[in-house]
Amino acid sequence: MIVSSPTGSTAYALAGGGPIIHPMLDALLLVPICPHTLSNRPIVIGGNSRVELIMKESKIEHGNLTCDGEIICDLLENDRVLIYKKDKKIRLIHPLNYDHFGVLRAKLAWG
Repeated sequence: MIVSSPTGSTAYALAGGGPIIHPMLDALLLVPICPHTLSNRPIVIGGNSRVELIMKESKIEHGNLTCDGEIICDLLENDRVLIYKKDKKIRLIHPLNYDHFGVLRAKLAWG
């Protein structure tokens, strides 16, 4: 499962079939990785939501929790991961001529 903020929605989550979310939206994105059915679809939820992921019984020995591509820890059966927005905000700094949609057009080869 990919859990993404709007800022991260155009990277791994997009490659997994998730939508692009405008960075000013207060939202979280949940994208199933390689779902086996068409009923497992990405969903956008409110930014103040709390998401709990539970590692269920599996044929594999363990799963991994990764953040920005870095493995944080192994997950064993019944381990729980709670994801929620931090109380403090961060400010991202962009160049003066930064254009979010211009960057998307260039990276995604739109028109």
